[in-house]
Amino acid sequence: MNDFMVNIKSLIIIFASFLLLFFSACSAVDESQTQNGLSDYTDFIGTDKIIAAQTGTVYNAAAKDLFLAKRVPEYTTMADMLEDLRLGRVDAIITHYGFASQIRDSGTHPEFDYLVVDSDFFADEKSPVFHTAELRDIYNEWLAEIKSNGILDDMINRWIGVPLPAQEDIPVFEFTGENGTLVVCDTGNFPPYAYLDANGNLAGFDYELVSLFAIYLGKNLDISLMTFDAIIPYVLSGRADMSACLHTITTERADALYFGMPTVVTQAVLIVPGDIEGIIDSGGGLIDWFRTGIQRNLITDNRWKLITNGLGVTMTISLASQFFGTLFACFVCYILTRRNKFVNGIGRFFCGLIDGLPIVVILLIAYYIVFGSTQISNVFVAITAFTVIMGSNIAQGLKGAIDTVDTVEIEAARSIGFTAFRAFLLVTLPQAVRRAMPGYTKGFVELVKVTAVVGFIAIQDLTRAGDIIRSRTFDAYFPLLFVALIYLFITTLCVLLFKYIVKWMNKTEVHCP
Repeated sequence: MNDFMVNIKSLIIIFASFLLLFFSACSAVDESQTQNGLSDYTDFIGTDKIIAAQTGTVYNAAAKDLFLAKRVPEYTTMADMLEDLRLGRVDAIITHYGFASQIRDSGTHPEFDYLVVDSDFFADEKSPVFHTAELRDIYNEWLAEIKSNGILDDMINRWIGVPLPAQEDIPVFEFTGENGTLVVCDTGNFPPYAYLDANGNLAGFDYELVSLFAIYLGKNLDISLMTFDAIIPYVLSGRADMSACLHTITTERADALYFGMPTVVTQAVLIVPGDIEGIIDSGGGLIDWFRTGIQRNLITDNRWKLITNGLGVTMTISLASQFFGTLFACFVCYILTRRNKFVNGIGRFFCGLIDGLPIVVILLIAYYIVFGSTQISNVFVAITAFTVIMGSNIAQGLKGAIDTVDTVEIEAARSIGFTAFRAFLLVTLPQAVRRAMPGYTKGFVELVKVTAVVGFIAIQDLTRAGDIIRSRTFDAYFPLLFVALIYLFITTLCVLLFKYIVKWMNKTEVHCP
C-alpha cells in the first residue's frame, strides 16, 4: 500500500509539472505579443539575427552564407522550431514555400508572418536522391515525359502552396509488381510533400511522384519512414533504391550523390513573429486547452491510431528484447563464470564494449553495418540490438548475484552427494535469481523508455508517432505531454507489478530435495 501511494504521489508531481509548463508557455505567449518591425526578407540580411533551419536541409547554409545569420540552430521537427520562434529564442525560421503555406493555412499559428524570399536571391531546386546512376537515368527519362505531358505541373498545382486536398481527392494507386519492388524512404511528417492521412497512409506530392514512378517501372512500392537527416545515409547504404522526399541540389552534394533532374523549384520563406496583439487568447483555461488538444491531436484524422500502433511497436520491441536478452544473458553469464582466463576475458571484453557504447550507436551499427546489406525488417534489427544490450546487462547482474551466494551452502550441498551442476541448479541459482530480480525488473523499465531511439532507424514507435502528430498539428506541447503520460503509465504499472513479483519471490522459501 505504501509503495502504491508513493507512485501515486509521483504521478501527481509530474502532472503538476506539466501544468506548470503549460502555464509558463501561456505567459510566454503574452510577453511575446509585439510586432517585429520587419516587413521584407531583406531586412534580415546581415542583421545578426538567429535563424533556425531543419537538420539535413540546405537552408542552414543559406541562413549562414546569404543572410549572414548570427547563429543557425538546427531542429529535427518544425513544431520545435515554431515553439522556439514563439518564445523568442530564435528570430526567424527559414523553410520552403510549400511547407510554410501549410502552416499559414492551418490557422494554428496566427502569430506569425511569412516573408517570401526572392528566387533570384535563393533558388531551391529539388530532386530525389538515388542509390545507383542507372535508376537515376531511368527517372530522368520518365520525368521528362511527365513534364512534357503536363502530369508534373498538375501535381505541383494540386499539392504545393495550396491547402491539402480532401481525403476523397487523394489518389489511390494500383501497383503491378511484375518487376519486383521499388524501395524508397521518406519522412512522413512534411506536408504537403509527405504526411499521413486520416487512414494512417502516406499521402502528398512525394508519395504520388514515387507511386507513378513505381507503376512506370512495373514494381510494387515499399516506403520506410524516418527522420529527414537519416534519409541520405539510408539510400547510400543501399537499404533504399531512392528517397521519396526531395533534396535541394547543390554543387557539393551533386559530386557525392546521384541526383535526378530538378523536379520542383520552390521559393524559400522566412517565418517571423508578427503583430499578434489581441489574436491569441490564453484565457480559455486548462479544460479548453485539453479539449482542443484531444480534438486536434487525437480525434481529427483518427490520429489516435498512430499512438496505439506506436505503442504496440514499442511494447513488441521491449518484450521481445527482454525475452531473448534473458536467454542470451544465460550464455554470457556462463562465459563470465568460467575459470578459463581466455574464455572469461572474452565475456568481460564483450560486456565492457557494450557498456562503453551509447545505445543509439549500437542500434545504428546493427542497422547500417551488421544488417546493412540485408532486407531484414527494421523491427527485427532493433530487437537484435536491444537483445545484445540487455544480454550484457542481465548477465552482469546475474553474475554479481551468483558471487554473493555463500560458498558454505554450496559445500554443504556437495557434502550430501549433490553434483556440482545440481548444487548450482538447486542452491546457487535460486538465490542468485532472487537477488538479481530487482535489477532485472528495473532493466525492463529502462528498456521500455530507451526504445524511444528506434525512430533513428525508421521505426514508427510511440515517440515517433507523437512527432508525426506534432508535424501535422504544429502543436509543440500536447502530443509530447500525451506520449510522456503514456510512458509514465506503462512504466509505473511495470514497477508496481515487478515489486509484487519480487516480494512474492522473497517470501518463497527454497527447499533442497
